Amino acid sequence: MSMKDCLFALNRERIILPVMLDVGTNNEKLLGESVSFFFAEYNSRLQESPNYITRRQAIKLLGDILLDHSNSAVMTRYDKSKHLQLPMADKEVQKKMQSLQDSPSTPSPSSSEIEKHTPQSAGSRLSSLSLNRLWRPAAQRNLRNQWLRLVSFRDQWLSISSNGRLHATSLVNTHLSERYIPDMDLGALSKMPEIRLKACEKLSQQQDLHRRKVLSSYRDMVMVISHMVNVCGSMRCFSKGPSGSPLVQFSSQPEDESDAGDGGGIAVFSFMSIPAFEQLAEELVKMFSLELCMKRLIVLELLSLSCNEAANAQKPTFVWVDEFYQGEFDELTACNLFSEENCGPLFPKMNGCELDSCSIIRLNGLPDRETLQVYLAAWLVEPNINMSRVEQIFAAVSAEMHANLS
Repeated sequence: MSMKDCLFALNRERIILPVMLDVGTNNEKLLGESVSFFFAEYNSRLQESPNYITRRQAIKLLGDILLDHSNSAVMTRYDKSKHLQLPMADKEVQKKMQSLQDSPSTPSPSSSEIEKHTPQSAGSRLSSLSLNRLWRPAAQRNLRNQWLRLVSFRDQWLSISSNGRLHATSLVNTHLSERYIPDMDLGALSKMPEIRLKACEKLSQQQDLHRRKVLSSYRDMVMVISHMVNVCGSMRCFSKGPSGSPLVQFSSQPEDESDAGDGGGIAVFSFMSIPAFEQLAEELVKMFSLELCMKRLIVLELLSLSCNEAANAQKPTFVWVDEFYQGEFDELTACNLFSEENCGPLFPKMNGCELDSCSIIRLNGLPDRETLQVYLAAWLVEPNINMSRVEQIFAAVSAEMHANLS
C-alpha cells in the first residue's frame, strides 16, 4: 500500500468512527433491527483493520455503543453472538503482554531506584543552595587560617635551617681544628705541658655541644614538616551536626562519608576550588619534605664526625636506618617519609634522582675538608626547595584570597 493509500484510509476511518458512534447511540431502533448486519460490517471494516490505531479506536467505540443505557438489549444479544470473539482475542494478547511485563524476569523498578533517577524537588535544591551559601564563608575562613599557618611554618623552617647551618659550621670548624692540632706549630705554647691534649679535649666537648644543637635543629625541622602535612589535610570544610538541624556548623573533620568537604567543587573565593588549593599546598610541602631527607643525610655525616679513636669507640657510628632520636621514625611516618619496604626513612633525592642505600654508605675514614665544605654548601643552598616557586605559590594564593599572606 502506498503512502497516499494509507493517508486516504486513515482519513476515511477518522470520518467513519464518529458517524458510527452517532448511529449506535442516537438510533437505537435502527441498530436493534440490524444487529447482525451492523456488527458484521463493523468487525470486517474496523476491528479487522490492518491499522493498529483503528482497531484500538474501534474497541473504544464498541464500548461506548454497548454501554449506552438505551442499547441494553443490543448488549445482551452481542454477548451471545460470535462477534465477541474478536475483541476478546485482542484482550488475550493484552493479557499475555501484561503477564510478561509482570514476570519476575523483568522486575519493576524499586522506589529507591525511581527516586535515584528523579530530579530533586525544589525544596531540596533550595536547601542545597542555602547550605553552599553558608559553606563558602566557613571554607574561606578555614583556608585563610591554613595558608597563614603554612606561611608561619615556612618562616620557622628558614629560621631553624639557618640556625642549624651555624651549628653545622661550628661543628665542622671544631672538628677540623681537632684533627689538625697534632701537626700545628704552637710556637711558645708548645712548651706548655699537655697543651695539645687539653686543646683536643676542649674541642671534643665543643663538638658534642654542636652535635646536639645540629640534631635539635633537625628534630625541629621534622616537626615543621609534620605540621605542614597536617595543614594539607585540613583544608576541607565539612558540615557538622544533623542535616535537619536549623543551626548549621562546619568542621575540619568529616562526620558523614558522603560529604567531600569541597562544596561540590565550587570556587571558594573567585576561581580556585579546594582541590586546587590542596594541589598547591602539596607541591609546597613536597619540596620541603625532599629537602628534609637531604638534611638528614648531612646530619648523618656530621653526627659521625670524630677523629678520636677512643671517642669513636664510645660513640657508635650512625647509619641511615638508625633512629637519630627516640620517636623519629614515628614522626617520619606521619610525614610520609618512612619506607616500610626498606625499614627506614626514604632515601634523599636530587633533581628527581633517588639515592640508593649503596650511595649513602659511609666510606672508611674521615671526610676531607672539601667534602665537609660541600655538606655545608648543600645545607645552605637547599637544592630541593625552589624559593622562586614557593614565592609564586604564596603570591597566587594571596591574589585569589585578596589577602596578604606575607
